[in-house]
Amino acid sequence: MVFCANAILWCSVLALLERERFSLYYRRIQSAAMYHLSNKQTMAKYKSMLKSELADAAGVSLSTFSSWLRNDQEIMRAFNISKRAKFLPPCIVKYLCEKYVIDLENG
Repeated sequence: MVFCANAILWCSVLALLERERFSLYYRRIQSAAMYHLSNKQTMAKYKSMLKSELADAAGVSLSTFSSWLRNDQEIMRAFNISKRAKFLPPCIVKYLCEKYVIDLENG
């Protein structure tokens, strides 16, 4: 009986450590992303956009753009953006424009 209680305690400690490790990981990603994406001087030209508008500006279909976003799920999760979200905030629009070289001024 003591072995069973120790095993249960050990499993709960491991689960707690694993959850804390992921929490620290996502906080680190979010803080790095916030530092990189929140420059006020460059944020002036970015606004919230629909995924379809951003796909049009990139010159690709919405399904192609959605497949691109599958590579960026970590940063989307760091900003609490669902993969089904249709509206993207300015910081994510800026990140995607820089990563995929999307020109919003001419598109």
